[in-house]
This record gives sequence, C-alpha cells and structure tokens, in this order.
Amino acid sequence: MLGSTQANESLNKSIASKAPKQLHLSGSANLNFRVAAGVAQKNLGSCYLTNVI
Repeated sequence: MLGSTQANESLNKSIASKAPKQLHLSGSANLNFRVAAGVAQKNLGSCYLTNVI
C-alpha cells in the first residue's frame, strides 16, 4: 500500500490535536470520544461535527 504512511500521519495528527498527550486522557471515556472524533474527521471531512451533533 503506497502512501499509507501519509494517511496514518494525517490521522495521528488529527487525533493528537483533539487528545494531546499532556492531558493524560488514557483512562477516560473522554479519550474514546476524542479518538472517534478524529476518525470521523478523517472519514467525513470537515462536516463531521455537524453530523455528530
């Protein structure tokens, strides 16, 4: 799969912007929501928020 590294880095950047490591969210449901929001943004684009709300 060529180009998959760029897609992975893009997803990682999106998730990191919503769940920075310095917030220590690993044990909370908040982390699950933030990761799901990052995946939705990757899959749906910028309209992901209006589709979720």
